[in-house]
Amino acid sequence: MTRLFLASWLSRLDLVNEVNPPYVLESFQYLRSINNENLKKFMGYIKSNKCKMFLLDSGAFTYMEKIKTDKNLSANQFEKYVDDYIDFINKWDIEYFFEMDIDVVVGLEKVEEYRKRIEEGTGKKTIPVFHRERGKDYFIKMCKEYDYVAIGGLVGTGYSKKHHKYLQWFVETAHQYNTKIHGLGFTSVEGLKRYNFDTVDSTSWLSGSRFASFVRWNPIEKKLEKIDKPENRRMKKGAYKKIDTVAGREWIKFGNYLEKHNKEKVLKWEEKE
Repeated sequence: MTRLFLASWLSRLDLVNEVNPPYVLESFQYLRSINNENLKKFMGYIKSNKCKMFLLDSGAFTYMEKIKTDKNLSANQFEKYVDDYIDFINKWDIEYFFEMDIDVVVGLEKVEEYRKRIEEGTGKKTIPVFHRERGKDYFIKMCKEYDYVAIGGLVGTGYSKKHHKYLQWFVETAHQYNTKIHGLGFTSVEGLKRYNFDTVDSTSWLSGSRFASFVRWNPIEKKLEKIDKPENRRMKKGAYKKIDTVAGREWIKFGNYLEKHNKEKVLKWEEKE
């Protein structure tokens, strides 16, 4: 059983109550930037019975990248960012949230310091995020100490497809310690059949409107199919909203399939004994 979290709903906030995604991931960096009305609308959905589970990404790397380009920001403002993250988690009683995994910016020691600070400030454990620079032994340490861990760098150049063959080791090692594992940004259909992550997330459901193409879940062939618009045909007004609406619903069908696939092989969502 793998739970698929659809991400980046703030870019299509008008659709969240129409599509009703059961599993949602959003970044704190973006949540802190929207107006109060939209924040209440989004968090209202997250707290409703329609949302089965919510994952909060720290957005720390995005924020640090913003510091590099925004002259009005400075590195020491990141300390306030951490405090704001803690306050947000407490205000909305967020259960699952990722650590500030910015090893490449501030180093692992500082990341561990932030992790401890967040956990003390919220009274809850973070979801630590493994990056390959931390090394094999560190991942095992994470699994021994945490009920829920994540592996990052699966998107873009951080972890190329040639390294995907090692992913099952991470999944099996986590499950060996009765720990759940999240694959950040990992939504290869074939990969998810092979690697039994407990949870994964994706923004790919939004790619259709970017490329003017529909997507549908094929339950027979067990794959998502892209349907391109006919050549020399212009998109009508409102078509992009329809594309994203359809895509969201089809990706949820994909997610329903993943929840049932290889159910007997993966960790059940139960508390540790």
